Amino acid sequence: MNESVRILYEDAAILVAVKPCGMPSQPDPSGAPDLLSHLQGRFGEVYLVHRLDRRVGGVTVLARNKAAAASLGSAVSSHVNFRKEYLAVSAMRQEACELVDYLFHDRRLGKAFPVKGERKGAKRASLSFAPLESRETEVGELTLYRVLLHTGRFHQIRVQFATHGMPLYGDGKYGSRIKGSIGLWAHSLAFLHPVSGEQLSFSAPPPAELPWTYFSSRELA
Repeated sequence: MNESVRILYEDAAILVAVKPCGMPSQPDPSGAPDLLSHLQGRFGEVYLVHRLDRRVGGVTVLARNKAAAASLGSAVSSHVNFRKEYLAVSAMRQEACELVDYLFHDRRLGKAFPVKGERKGAKRASLSFAPLESRETEVGELTLYRVLLHTGRFHQIRVQFATHGMPLYGDGKYGSRIKGSIGLWAHSLAFLHPVSGEQLSFSAPPPAELPWTYFSSRELA
């Protein structure tokens, strides 16, 4: 799996990589090879500034020194000059809209749950999405969405889509009845370089496997 970690960009301050689906972002109890350790082995000092779920692959940026990590970490937390777009697949079709919910992260269960309004431990979660393409398949009609995150919460896209009757393809943890790889991919990132201040943007298409191969527009999103 490590050989499939593709580097999109590198300089003295940052690395932009494509995390494979199924690879943890950092060491976890499973002991499986993880992105952070792999990149530290290749490049030396490397810091995570945001994380992708183990089952979710795609574009991610890492810092190569503490100053860059602090700058990027602040941008990630504030969502100022840091834009994350995903591709998502669901068996439910809806028109473009914005979703706003309050989510509670139950660390014991490793899940997030929607709650009514503000309460202790709950955080506001916001995203917007738009359908790109719908296809009839052997498991029924599926729709490919472009998703823009406005906040960064635990399992946010997975929980919010499920909460609004749109569980993601293959996401049995949040209600999907379809078996397979999860229909969620970190398609693109845009942010300011922590040293030069230059606007950077990077993207990568999802792998050529289900559910992505159902859609002709997956590489054009």
